[in-house]
Amino acid sequence: MKKKLLSTLLLAGTLLIGSTVSAYAQDVSSDPLQPYEDRLEELSTELGTDLAIVAPEDGTIEDAIDFYSSMSMDEFDSYVKDAYEEAESLDVVTEEYVSEESSSLDVAPLASIAYYQKYFYNSGNTNNYLYVRAYVNSDTSKYTGEVYDIGSVQKSYPSYKCKSASYSFSSNKKTITCNYRVTKYLSSTLIETTTKNISCTFIANGGNISASGSV
Repeated sequence: MKKKLLSTLLLAGTLLIGSTVSAYAQDVSSDPLQPYEDRLEELSTELGTDLAIVAPEDGTIEDAIDFYSSMSMDEFDSYVKDAYEEAESLDVVTEEYVSEESSSLDVAPLASIAYYQKYFYNSGNTNNYLYVRAYVNSDTSKYTGEVYDIGSVQKSYPSYKCKSASYSFSSNKKTITCNYRVTKYLSSTLIETTTKNISCTFIANGGNISASGSV
């Protein structure tokens, strides 16, 4: 009788352990990103930031899953650290500008009196920028006080994506100060979750502006 009871208890314990392992395996298989997200949390603490995996702008979360699940954990570590180190350069963004570019005013394609002005925040990189399309008067010497569009363009990484923006004109309407709330993209699928503010001032008929120094 005791042997039968012991056998029953051992069988129950084995089944319990088996079901626990099975449940864990199902949990991992249902979220293949979990091991990478767990490691990313550790790396965030190590790097002093807060990183997250996201779906690419032109894709789905499945694309991110395919991308990361093909990596070993060592490869993932190297990828994240390299992307973070490269993206650190963007934090040197300042509000000091080099000379305005000549012949840099572009007529906005959808509004003939709205000029497209860009702020290149990463010195030497014209792929990524913050922009504003603000209406100007007939001789382009002043803004009218209206904005057609404001935002960001990302063509490579690391770069900033504008989440929201505000603006204000000077009393004489000769300048517009734009305030961008941005998220840093280390890559198409890796971001810093903490947003930051970037401000810059454009001059009517003044062209594009760039961050000075090595950014």
